[in-house]
Amino acid sequence: MFLRKNGKVQVLQRLLGHGDIQTTMRYVHLSKGKLMSKCS
Repeated sequence: MFLRKNGKVQVLQRLLGHGDIQTTMRYVHLSKGKLMSKCS
């Protein structure tokens, strides 16, 4: 939801407390997959 409202991945990373952007990207990827399956 955060990114759909034009939030930045780097800000989301800090909010979640992730030290590595790859960890955040893993969650972003999972969220996009969930969205896509709901749209199908």
